[in-house]
Amino acid sequence: MQDVRYQSGSGGNLVAGDRCDAPTCPPTAEHDVIHMDSVQLSRRLNISIKSLSRMRQKGTGPRFLRIGAKVVYRLSDVLAYEQSRLYDAVDMPVAQGGEV
Repeated sequence: MQDVRYQSGSGGNLVAGDRCDAPTCPPTAEHDVIHMDSVQLSRRLNISIKSLSRMRQKGTGPRFLRIGAKVVYRLSDVLAYEQSRLYDAVDMPVAQGGEV
């Protein structure tokens, strides 16, 4: 495999079989899972890290992975959580699988 470095704005595209060791690798067949840590997710949801921790303890937040002592969230799980919290009106949640 090639050792490909992807830099934003370089115009280089990765194809299946290429290797990307840079921290900014775009999703490809090999690198299709994107993770974020608690700080990144708390910023995305505009909540405190402590609130995110409480949500984990209560099981009310997005699914997460525990890798050693580190907690990370898959982007796909975050998107699913956001979709599950989408409402048309106060008492009308959007049907599961509905479009945004």
